[in-house]
Amino acid sequence: MYDKSTTAPIVFQQIFLYHRHQYNTYIPIFTDGSKTTIRVGCGVVIADVPSSFQLNALCSVLTAELTAIFLALERISDLLEHKFCIYSDSKSALEALSHPQNGTHPLALDILCLLQSLKARDFQILFCWLPGHVGIQGNELADTAAKTATTSWQQPLPYADIKKFISHHVHNLCQVSWDLQISNKLHSIKPRTTLWPALPVRELDVRMTRLRIGHTRFTHKHLLFGERVPRCNACH
Repeated sequence: MYDKSTTAPIVFQQIFLYHRHQYNTYIPIFTDGSKTTIRVGCGVVIADVPSSFQLNALCSVLTAELTAIFLALERISDLLEHKFCIYSDSKSALEALSHPQNGTHPLALDILCLLQSLKARDFQILFCWLPGHVGIQGNELADTAAKTATTSWQQPLPYADIKKFISHHVHNLCQVSWDLQISNKLHSIKPRTTLWPALPVRELDVRMTRLRIGHTRFTHKHLLFGERVPRCNACH
């Protein structure tokens, strides 16, 4: 395994060429997904010919990557050749296809069903991960196609993507409301509504939280037992 941050792109290019030599009877297909603040798209490259689609802005990167693979398989079903190798730089997408039992993305299930259909027609399809942005031409073409997609492709949004959007929106609303509570003493202690890092032991987690907000047995025991406010001899 090579670390991308410390490995020259030429090394990955040579490994890719060696892989192509080993599987030279398989037609290469490159897929990629892209998500920016204004656009979500996917790209597929077959025989150096790119095609792309723009997806709903709420789609996640994983949805874009899986959509590209799904579209590639649909294109394969119309071709005369029967041996293909699909190259993707998304480990998440390939893992979703490798472990369908782990709460798989709904689009991954569609891909697996399509794969079964193609295999029944004697298609041989391999999947291979490759690192992105290391100068592999097919991957670079797919990346560009995904980022510049203009043709819309209508598909039902996965519930996970909708849930993520709603959760993000609600969190922003909570943060806006909390930012208005400038007179609240807890606001200065915790200005952000995101969760504090959890400690491995709940008892320590509870104690740390109580210390942060100042609600300890020493300072609030009189409230719990209905006693008078204790007098501090050092302060009075």
